[in-house]
Amino acid sequence: MVHVNNFWRSFFIITISIFITIFGLKAQNSLDSQFKKYEIHEINSEEVSFNLKANKSIIKAIKLLGYSLELVESDIIASDYKSITSSAASSQKSNLAIPYQGYTKEGGRISITIGKQFIFGYIEDGVELIYLEPLSTFDSSASPDQFISYKSSDVKIDSPKHVE
Repeated sequence: MVHVNNFWRSFFIITISIFITIFGLKAQNSLDSQFKKYEIHEINSEEVSFNLKANKSIIKAIKLLGYSLELVESDIIASDYKSITSSAASSQKSNLAIPYQGYTKEGGRISITIGKQFIFGYIEDGVELIYLEPLSTFDSSASPDQFISYKSSDVKIDSPKHVE
């Protein structure tokens, strides 16, 4: 009886491992089919968002993807903004992702939106654009704090992301 239980336990563990590997490879193949090169990042976006909101100075300095960024809120969300849900209208902007714009210390431009489990935008480093977006855009099984970055020159021509 003990050998049978060990067999099924081992069978279950191997089956789950194969399942995870197949889905991981499927996601990687999807990325490989769209990009020549890319990087996957673990970023605690909730912490980044909290720190930016807590910083009361007009220019907010953070480090992201190895760049020193100086950001200001874009002010594209109206001060009297109200979100509407099925339960009621809410004036709380505290849960919103906030759009920022700014520059790197090296003079590159930035346009990025940051919120809880959300970062989407680009850094123009003077040579080309580096995009950053949720990995879940490409892989529904990705963790909310996983993000992908890629250069515009690394988007393959037959990719849906390719723009001429």
